[in-house]
Amino acid sequence: MPRPALVVPLVGALCFLACSTLAEVAGAPNRDAASIAFNNMKDSIHVGDTLGVFVQVNDASGRPALTDTVVVWESSNPAVVGLEADRPPTPTPHGFSWLVGRSSGQATVTAHTQKVSTSKLVTVVGPNDVAPNDARIAYALADQPSAAGPYSPDDMYQLNSSGRGITVTRDSTGWYLVHVLGLARQPGQRDNVQVTAYGSPAGTHCKLLSWRNDGSDLIVPVHCHRADGNATDSRFTILVSGARVYDLSSPFAFSERLPQTQNLALDTAQTSFNSVSGHINFGRAGVGVYNFVFAGLERPTTHLTLQATAIGQLAEHCRVQNYDLVIAVLQGGCNGADGVATDARLSVMWFTRGRAGHRYGFASTNNVGSVTPPVDTTFTLNSSGGAVTSRRLSAGQWTVTFAGLGRPTGSKETVIVSAFKDFDHTCTLVSWTSAGADLTVTLQCFNAAGTPFDGRFSVLVVE
Repeated sequence: MPRPALVVPLVGALCFLACSTLAEVAGAPNRDAASIAFNNMKDSIHVGDTLGVFVQVNDASGRPALTDTVVVWESSNPAVVGLEADRPPTPTPHGFSWLVGRSSGQATVTAHTQKVSTSKLVTVVGPNDVAPNDARIAYALADQPSAAGPYSPDDMYQLNSSGRGITVTRDSTGWYLVHVLGLARQPGQRDNVQVTAYGSPAGTHCKLLSWRNDGSDLIVPVHCHRADGNATDSRFTILVSGARVYDLSSPFAFSERLPQTQNLALDTAQTSFNSVSGHINFGRAGVGVYNFVFAGLERPTTHLTLQATAIGQLAEHCRVQNYDLVIAVLQGGCNGADGVATDARLSVMWFTRGRAGHRYGFASTNNVGSVTPPVDTTFTLNSSGGAVTSRRLSAGQWTVTFAGLGRPTGSKETVIVSAFKDFDHTCTLVSWTSAGADLTVTLQCFNAAGTPFDGRFSVLVVE
């Protein structure tokens, strides 16, 4: 399989790095002024993170100084915050350096010119500094798509690790707000959200808008629309995963593609995480095609699943378009309602193992046109140790059965599905059932016109 190209233009790097126009230094009209502006995190990063920092030098009149002005970077504690100005991109843009979180603690980062210097205190958050290790998790089946007021989803399919509930509010046709009570993101914490349409009319697609805190709660906006892009009411499943919720010894990563003008991110955002190294390279390889490189996850395990959910208010839909496990690349692809590739935002997840002592499973299939397509062993795992089998019911519709993963009394789970590889298509849940010892997921995939389509998929079950 050819490796997806990583296209990360230098111009994009400069567009991505936040920068500030610098004010004149009061009372010193002949001196340069300088300032450091960080991308996203502003004053804190995590151990293993790499962040591009940029300083713009202006003269006393507020105009950019000559680009040959020498900028020297310094860290008060290189063992905590390292600076690497000599690594790519090359040639290094003027006033640019990489900032690397090496160990938990604090350090002052300073940029010097001949006439002035400016400093920033940076806190590096270690993996054990966030209590209780960011083990947040929540999920729900939003099962009342036309309910007039807020409701609580069926408790059988709802979990919130805060110990409080989940409510869903319908704002208007196809627009919902999911309130995960008491699960707000605390300083230093990170989270990922995935969503899937459930039991909906042909071609229905549900997606996210950027999730956020509201006091002590986490708010997740969800938008559902038909294949033609028109909003429609729909049921859906939603999964919120904190950075440290799954087995800490197992590789886990996620990221949210940032605004469309950005072409490069070694990302330390609150919605990105890499449990192995902290490093996440992001590149736009073409219109609607994005590469997420999770450094350190190169062939981390023989089993993993990749998930993707579109983000935004329009009719874009996204999928896991490709991958390269040798260099730890997850490639997302996004298309508009017309099926044409388009730039969009998306949330992706690299999942290898669920919570210790809890059921989980995932699967993808090969040869989806077959009546009983074999599962792809790289992308299939069943925590029960039982077999995973699939069966094609009709065009674009399958069942996937996880032997021994049936729901014990008092247990619950959720299911997420993503379109996987092939051509432009989307996949939704039809249902899942726990019959005896086994758990069976039924799903349906559609092409851009909303017609049933034999496309590949990736299904994830999490208790």
